[in-house]
Amino acid sequence: MKGHRQACVSEADNQPLTKCRPGGKAAFMRFSRPTIGKFLGRIMLASLLLITLQFEAGAAEAAQNLVPQQLAAYATAQPSRNGSPPFLSASAPQERAAGQTFRDCPNCPEMVVVPAGTFRMGSPDREVGRRDNEEPRREISIKSLAVGRFEVTRSQFAEFVDATRRDMASGCSLWTRSLDPEIRHRAARSDKHSWRDPGFAQTDDHPVTCVSWEDARAYVQWLSVRTGQPYRLLTEAEWEYAARAGSAAAFSFGGNANALCRFGNGADLALQRVRPEWSIVNCDDGHVNTAPVGSFTPNAFGLYDMHGNVWEWVQDCFRWTYDTGRTDGRAVDPRVCRPLRVMRGGSWGNEPALLRSAARGDFWAHFRGNVSGIRVARSLP
Repeated sequence: MKGHRQACVSEADNQPLTKCRPGGKAAFMRFSRPTIGKFLGRIMLASLLLITLQFEAGAAEAAQNLVPQQLAAYATAQPSRNGSPPFLSASAPQERAAGQTFRDCPNCPEMVVVPAGTFRMGSPDREVGRRDNEEPRREISIKSLAVGRFEVTRSQFAEFVDATRRDMASGCSLWTRSLDPEIRHRAARSDKHSWRDPGFAQTDDHPVTCVSWEDARAYVQWLSVRTGQPYRLLTEAEWEYAARAGSAAAFSFGGNANALCRFGNGADLALQRVRPEWSIVNCDDGHVNTAPVGSFTPNAFGLYDMHGNVWEWVQDCFRWTYDTGRTDGRAVDPRVCRPLRVMRGGSWGNEPALLRSAARGDFWAHFRGNVSGIRVARSLP
C-alpha cells in the first residue's frame, strides 16, 4: 500500500513481528560491541541470539499469543490522523465466564465469551444444499474464546480507516444475483463503489462491506494495537463451532429453512420484489440488502447474524476438503492449500444452501465485494 508502512507479519498466524526480512522471519538485531570488552560483548550477543530464537519460535504460534510488546512495532507504523498515540496499555488478564459480554474500548466490537467445547465439523450426506467441500466430517475441539457479538459496523471500520489512512479506493464488486462461490463471473466490478457506497443505502450500524481479507486482517491488527489485546480473525473451525452454537442441524435454530427470516438476512421475498430472478427462501425479513447488525434473533451463544447479512472472512486459506487430520481449531497453513481465503455465513443475496452453518466460500485475499464483511475474535488467557 503506497505511502503506508505496515508491520511485517507471519503468514502462518497473522502475528506482527518487531523486525523482519523476506519470508516473514524475524531478523537478528544488530548492536555495536560494548566498549567494556569482548567478553561482555559476546555474552550480550549470545543472550540476544537466544532471545531472538525464542521469539522466532513464538512467531509460529497461533494469533492468540500476540502480546503488547510485539504489537508495539505495528503501533509505531500506524500513526493516527489526529496525532494521538494509537496504542493503549493492556489491562491485566482476567477470567471471563461463558456468555459474558464486554468491550475493550468505546467503539470496539462488543465481544461475547464462547465456551470451550467439541463439535462435528462439516455436513452429513443428506443435508439439503451440502457440497463435497464440507467433508470428511470430524470431531474438533475448540478452546474458549471471545467472538464479536455482531459483524463489524461501518462506524467501527471508519475509525480504523481514519486512524491508519488505509487506501480503500480500489473499487468493489457488485453482485447481480445470488452469490455462488464457484461462479465468479456474475459479479460486476465497479471503480465507483466502495465500503462507503456499496451500491445500496447503509447507516453506521450496518455491517461494513466491500472489504477484502487483507482489509480484515489489517483491521484486527490495528484493533490489537489500539487495545493491547490479542484480536484476530476466527479460524474456520472456530467460526463453524460458534455458528452452530451446539446445533448439529443445517442451521443454528434447526433444519427448517423457512424460519431463516427470524435469525438472519438472506435472499427472501423482500429481495424478490426488486430482484425477481433470484433464488429465495419463502419468508420475508424486511431487508433487500444489508440490515443493521443485531436485527434478528441471536443463536444460543448470543451471536447475531451468523446466517446471512454479509459473508465473514476467516483466517484460513481454502483447502477443498477437511483431510488435514487436525482435531483442534487452528487455521489451515497456507503452505498446504490453494492461494484462496475462506468466507463463511452467506449474505443478504444468498439462498438457504449458502446460509447453512457448514457452507463455505473461497475467494482471493484481495477480493472486495458488496457481500463481504468482518467478524472478529479475541483470544482469552
